[in-house]
Amino acid sequence: MGWGIRAGDFTILSSRGNDTYNSGVNGHIFVQDQAILQYYLIDLNDPTGGNGSDVVNGFIVGNINTNANADKIDLTDLLSATTGNHGDHVSVTTSGANTLVSVDLKGDGNFATVLTLNNVHTTLAALTGA
Repeated sequence: MGWGIRAGDFTILSSRGNDTYNSGVNGHIFVQDQAILQYYLIDLNDPTGGNGSDVVNGFIVGNINTNANADKIDLTDLLSATTGNHGDHVSVTTSGANTLVSVDLKGDGNFATVLTLNNVHTTLAALTGA
């Protein structure tokens, strides 16, 4: 299964499987200036919540309120079954030229990568605006 694109709000919905999403016009993920990559809890027993491990080429880091070109990752629904601070269940690390976004849905310290941002070096603080 692949990404779904919901018309009107420029949201790209993740689904089962390992998907690759390539940048659109002028380096943007989507033809429009901003894209929201949204993850849902599909399967609590799957380490990625049933979303697989996706790859994005052309992700632009920035504050979506002040940067019209910035993209967003929304893990709110994916983390809905976790307890405590959602930030404790998300890890952002770099590997080579890429950033890996991983989740620990069970709170047992076992993180699974749900998203690789190719050719992007960033931090959890930069992605969340903290």
